[in-house]
Amino acid sequence: MRANDDPLNVRMRRANEADCMDLFRWRNDPIMRRNSISGDAEVSLEDHKRWFAKKMKDPRSKLYIGIAGDRKVGMVRFDAGEDCAVISVSVDPAYRGMGLGSKMVGLTSAGALREFGKPIVARIKSDNMASIRIFAKNGYNIKDSANGVTCMCFDGKSHE
Repeated sequence: MRANDDPLNVRMRRANEADCMDLFRWRNDPIMRRNSISGDAEVSLEDHKRWFAKKMKDPRSKLYIGIAGDRKVGMVRFDAGEDCAVISVSVDPAYRGMGLGSKMVGLTSAGALREFGKPIVARIKSDNMASIRIFAKNGYNIKDSANGVTCMCFDGKSHE
């Protein structure tokens, strides 16, 4: 990003095959692994490529890349289930702390709600207060907290 680029001037686009390695790098970042509810083990490149190819073909999964200036700065993924769609967010380590995660959640949640026609749920480690604040700021309400995981829901209604 150039010095005069506004990092919050983010736009979102659908992911494509050229994004695979960026997602791999972000997924294996130590802070991302520590905050992941799916575990903190490093993912092999082979496993990641299989996962990525599967997600790109799955009509129940939508994967978006955040772009600021001319740089990829993060991703947002939605995986639809029967009752809800689950959101997952990752920010490039070089761009953390700039408000980009919040911006990307805000840019994608309402559209995903319309597209899937069901509430969007964020599952967050309960000690990850930064992520809880990001989702609360974007209209997600805490619905449940158990076993170290806080579930927050976006249904398009205003904050309570």
